[in-house]
Amino acid sequence: MADDKKKKKSGGIGSVIKLLLVLIVVAVVAFVGYGFTLPSAYHFERSVVIEGDADDVHEWVGDLKKWDEWGPWRDEDPSMKYTYGESTTQQGDKMSWTGKDGSGSLTFTKVDPEKGIEYSFQWEDWTPNPGAVTYEEMDGGKVKVTWSMNADTGSNIFTKYMMSFGGDMMNEMFDKGLNKLKTKVEAK
Repeated sequence: MADDKKKKKSGGIGSVIKLLLVLIVVAVVAFVGYGFTLPSAYHFERSVVIEGDADDVHEWVGDLKKWDEWGPWRDEDPSMKYTYGESTTQQGDKMSWTGKDGSGSLTFTKVDPEKGIEYSFQWEDWTPNPGAVTYEEMDGGKVKVTWSMNADTGSNIFTKYMMSFGGDMMNEMFDKGLNKLKTKVEAK
């Protein structure tokens, strides 16, 4: 009879352990399964209307050395260190940085003083992402400036989750940068 009680007790604990293992497996399968349903392509885009013209905006956007003055990154990481090539205003020109969260680079792939710039953004060893800062002249001495970037996570589930839940943070960074750019241009 004592053996029956031991069997019931150990069977009870064993059942709880089995149930916990099944729940863990179900949670992992659900996490991975849901991850596969997340999109792999993302597009971030924010705009601001600035009093001025494309030349005024391009003075800040078209020179990589000035990005530190209006970009949002210095606010997040004052320790960032930038490196520039000999030229910082032409197609192919590049800046790179290191900071507390890692390193990256940005290379101009197209430079047009009237329409804006296109770039390739590289973070650590990740796949480069294309982006742009475009200018659209408006009536009344104003210009609409749009900052955009595309990202493709491929099939990496963890990156999909990160981009899916981090998208708002990217848009906030673009908003901060555009608002700082607006202040710089309009102070002229």
